[in-house]
Amino acid sequence: MLTITLLTGLLFTMQPDASPPIESDPRWLVFEGDSDTAPGNGRRIVLVAGDEEYRSEEGLPMLGRLLSGHGYEAVVLFSQDPETGEIDPENLSNIPGLHLIDDAEVLVLQLRFRELPDSDMKHIVDHVEAGKPVVGIRTSTHAFFHRENPDGPYGHWSWNAGESGGGFGKDILGETWVNHHGRHGVEATRGLPHLGNEAHPVLRGVTDVFGPTDVYGIRGLPDDSTILLDGSVLTGMNPDDPPVAGPKNDPMHPVAWVRERTMPDGGTQRIMVTTMGTAEDFSSHDLRRLMLNGITWCTGQDDAIPSDGLDAPLTGGWDPTPFGFGTHRRGYTPESYRHGSPWVAEAAAKMVDERNALLTRAIAEGDADAVAAMYTEHTIVLPPVPPGEGSTWLGREVVRSNWQSNFDAGGLRWVDLRTEDVHVVTDGLVQETGRYRVGMTPGAVADTGTYAVTWKRVDGEWLIDRNVIISARP
Repeated sequence: MLTITLLTGLLFTMQPDASPPIESDPRWLVFEGDSDTAPGNGRRIVLVAGDEEYRSEEGLPMLGRLLSGHGYEAVVLFSQDPETGEIDPENLSNIPGLHLIDDAEVLVLQLRFRELPDSDMKHIVDHVEAGKPVVGIRTSTHAFFHRENPDGPYGHWSWNAGESGGGFGKDILGETWVNHHGRHGVEATRGLPHLGNEAHPVLRGVTDVFGPTDVYGIRGLPDDSTILLDGSVLTGMNPDDPPVAGPKNDPMHPVAWVRERTMPDGGTQRIMVTTMGTAEDFSSHDLRRLMLNGITWCTGQDDAIPSDGLDAPLTGGWDPTPFGFGTHRRGYTPESYRHGSPWVAEAAAKMVDERNALLTRAIAEGDADAVAAMYTEHTIVLPPVPPGEGSTWLGREVVRSNWQSNFDAGGLRWVDLRTEDVHVVTDGLVQETGRYRVGMTPGAVADTGTYAVTWKRVDGEWLIDRNVIISARP
């Protein structure tokens, strides 16, 4: 009896191995939330990128970073090659991680003509049919197209199917694919707050929206819709181009709206849609703000949206690829997009290598003027000296004077810089960390240590604005 009791107790106390944290899986990208930061407070938002034309694989990670900054946990999923893990917008059936939607508060879709396996599709359908919030971007009006299995359980979600003839787009978002109302690639869009709805919470702080995508045609929206932005068709592709004259803008077609959709159980489902949304469109601060406001509104937190809207600054490197079929950047995985456009980081690393080569050459030549020319006018340098033995160098002239004194005294004449990390903070600001060795004669090391440099672009030239040097000497 004692043995049985002990075994029974052991069975009750043994727990199965915990599932690995979702952020450890390279097939998707996770930006951590913070339960203490409002309005997100750790709520999960799942963003699904899967279109061949409008570079959702670039835009949605950027939105994920912004959401994380407001406390949300943002999980970004991608269409990708199942063998290599490379992001592949042209793969219509493979988006790993859709099961993570089960714990999402808001589902953000930017899909185009996907045909997913039923087991994957079920996670999206269950979220929607449960009345949980949904956000649709650009081609999500025609998110699904069940070519291979039109009679399957979700065939009626195809863009041209179901009782409405418009599938998911018409039944859930409010409209399916109709046409390009503006001339595609010729006539850009200015989003104008809809007359009478300017006070809607999602429009707080949203006054200036521009994007190079054209206005989509909208035949009509459900009665439970509220138009947020009308799309003014412009004569060209620049923000200062005037509107097209004539009936194309009279009346204007909506480019952003919300729905409060009545569910079978009597509840209400909050839905937000914008037919703008190529990656280049998200260079517009107010469009980014619209998205953050909208997602927060979808969670029912109208009062958490400030009077001037949620802040939406670009973080990391941002150089969006123009829209078009076959233009997606190849060779990148989800992790590549954690800190922004990966090609911006690659260019920054190359810049750092080139600038460090110039710096080491100037030091080798004993040219204090050339060394000082690599610093900003008001640079701050913390040199590698023990406390009490030196002072902070303030300004380019102090840098020049100290290096000149060093060269005149026969001091340091070679530097070996080994960059360990390059991080793009914003456009025009890059942080570098690394290790150094210095000496007075070839092969003789006088000091080693670590350094941190902030590079700042001034009048098109990258200069050292902050430089902290930490010696490894006792």
